[in-house]
Amino acid sequence: MKKFFLILLLIMTLVLFLHSKESWQSVYVKYLDSIFESRDTFLNPNDELVLIDLDINGIPELLGGSVGRLTSPINVAITVRGGKIVHLKHKGAGISGAPIESKTRFHIGMWAFSVQDSNIALYRGNGHYIFIGEDGTSGLDSWSSGLFEIKLEGDTIYTNQISYASGPNPFNVCDGCEAEPEKYKLGTQSVSRTEYEKGLKRYFSRLEAVDSGAVSIDVWKVYDFDKGKVNRQKIEEFVRSYGR
Repeated sequence: MKKFFLILLLIMTLVLFLHSKESWQSVYVKYLDSIFESRDTFLNPNDELVLIDLDINGIPELLGGSVGRLTSPINVAITVRGGKIVHLKHKGAGISGAPIESKTRFHIGMWAFSVQDSNIALYRGNGHYIFIGEDGTSGLDSWSSGLFEIKLEGDTIYTNQISYASGPNPFNVCDGCEAEPEKYKLGTQSVSRTEYEKGLKRYFSRLEAVDSGAVSIDVWKVYDFDKGKVNRQKIEEFVRSYGR
């Protein structure tokens, strides 16, 4: 009888423990609701919110920021562990992150995580999964673009440069102006355009694209900046759209 009660007590303790932890969906809904209600949005109407499972553990990370032409700072980068919010850090290379401007101080830009622009994708190769994101800039005089391997370990997002390319804007070449020369890199090593193209073809030949399940939404759809009103229904729809 004593053994029975001990088992029953253990089961009840486990049930209470599991119910004490909020679901990641509930945590994200409350987080977004709170930052908009407090007006501490640090987000703009045209920014993008993304849910993407970077460490493939079943719980997506929430990222948010601007997908701009010159800079695309990430101002939201969190995950949920044990029902609690964990703020993520970044270590590695990037192009448009604008760490001085952003709340997260990431060097990699939101451009690399944009689902709407199809800038990030999940690949499978040699039994492993890897996210690859394209970061870059597009100005009046020049452009730049880089591919980065992206992985989340613990509370840190690591990025490793696969390739880099830059050159003059072909639609804004003025008479008498000296155009910026095209540059190409594989990793951090400068190469010719031919070597660059062959290297990328060789790199992706060993990989197979798979569905990441990532979802995104524009900030203006969840928050009316003119009226200062949160659209909680849209927030819930966005969060719960992941995994459907």
